[in-house]
Amino acid sequence: MARLLDNLESLKKIIRRRPFGLITDMDGTISPIPRDFLETPIPPPTLPQLTKLVSRLDLVAVISGRKAGALREIIDIPGVEYIGHYGMEWWENGQAVLHPDVTASLSDMRALAAELETYGPLTVSSFRINGLPSACTTTRCSSLRQPNSR
Repeated sequence: MARLLDNLESLKKIIRRRPFGLITDMDGTISPIPRDFLETPIPPPTLPQLTKLVSRLDLVAVISGRKAGALREIIDIPGVEYIGHYGMEWWENGQAVLHPDVTASLSDMRALAAELETYGPLTVSSFRINGLPSACTTTRCSSLRQPNSR
């Protein structure tokens, strides 16, 4: 089985190419997955290493299912790009900005949220942006249930 350091010379050639950057997920990649997402689980050596990379690479970006502002608060390294909600939001000029495709889809997302509320209990894993479901997956559902009468 090949190991990363067995190919160090090849890696050096790749890393010296320009432009070159690092785009990484936060939870489960540069930090352990926390039991509670209010925790800030960045291991102590990680932040200094990211700081070094900012001065050496053309791009250092951290992407997460968390809000872009939360990423910025946790990491807070000048020069790092913070991309939240799985790419739907990024930190720009001191504030979170929605991707234009998300902004254009807000009315559809609101309609989806209203429709989902009419169905009986489903096992749904989802994430939300501005209080709207932006992606969801139903699991353990043998069939779609009929809307509840309300």
